[in-house]
Amino acid sequence: MSESDSDPEPELEAEPGVDEDLADESHDTDDESELDVSDPELGKATIVFDDPDGDTTKRTVDNEHIVYFQDHWQLKTGTDADGNDVIRRIPRQRVHYVERSVEEFQDRVDAMLDQARKRLPIEIPI
Repeated sequence: MSESDSDPEPELEAEPGVDEDLADESHDTDDESELDVSDPELGKATIVFDDPDGDTTKRTVDNEHIVYFQDHWQLKTGTDADGNDVIRRIPRQRVHYVERSVEEFQDRVDAMLDQARKRLPIEIPI
């Protein structure tokens, strides 16, 4: 398996002809309109992985809803009845690749760093 993008997204959109078993856990997604709203500055990320049944699944999510942490890709899959985010952890060994619009994502990260530098009394190295 390859970690094609080790830098590491809301209503998950399955690609046509691809398995949709990612959101199989029981949780409330009544607030789907919140998940449909995306920030065009952040861009999108597409992750292709093997689900527990051995089928290949492809998901496209907002960059802010996918992260690589502790040898797992983590995706926001919705919210529960209490308004908490529901996160799916996918072991890196099951992930074929992750594609994302890195330039837009990097611009957003740079903007957040600039904001943090203005608010914090410490120097944040790049």
